[in-house]
Amino acid sequence: TNIQFEHPTDSLDRNGITGDNDADVSANGNVPNEEEKECCTVAMDISPNRPAHVRAAGSDDAEELNKLSIADLKKKCKDRDEKQSGTKKELIARLLKPRKPEILITRSRRKQYVPKVPSCNAALMVALLLNHKPGIDGLSKEKLMMLAEETGVSKDPMGGNGGWYDGWAGMKDLLKGDPPLVFVDKRKYSLTTQPPGSAGIDIAKALHVLAHREELCKCGNYVGI
Repeated sequence: TNIQFEHPTDSLDRNGITGDNDADVSANGNVPNEEEKECCTVAMDISPNRPAHVRAAGSDDAEELNKLSIADLKKKCKDRDEKQSGTKKELIARLLKPRKPEILITRSRRKQYVPKVPSCNAALMVALLLNHKPGIDGLSKEKLMMLAEETGVSKDPMGGNGGWYDGWAGMKDLLKGDPPLVFVDKRKYSLTTQPPGSAGIDIAKALHVLAHREELCKCGNYVGI
């Protein structure tokens, strides 16, 4: 399934849902308010309690995959930007997951930096997506670190484990590239918005989808494509 992300509230119909769904449902089963809609684009395959392992569009059939050789399974994993190491069982398990958002696969094929989920950098980007609106002053380092911790998207504590490394160490990777994923002005951080389709805000939305598939994000809104 190809994914094109716009602003979190773009492409929503009057019920706040893309596609042909009949109702807009948040994680607690209630109709989300406007603020919740600002945070998340609710797309196809919506279910407030949908487990991460449930098959969705873009996943393969286990019986068919089991007939393939390890070499063929690795080719499929490569096509989907999944790890190619491991046993046949592990390769099949990766291919049974929903396909990653195409924007992340394309970026990886171009050898451009893509934050892993879970990771501190993914948490920073999701925190910016959920808590900052383009066009206004960005977030300070202190505020962003606190909000990133609250997302649940980081594998390690944002403050580190007592060593030299903490969750801010990877920010340099978000500030590099053409375009960079994050923009800083007067020590205030925000997601880049240009060019459309490859800016930081587009990557952050895709990472947000992955964070919900892995049942990591604690924002309270299920986002699935």
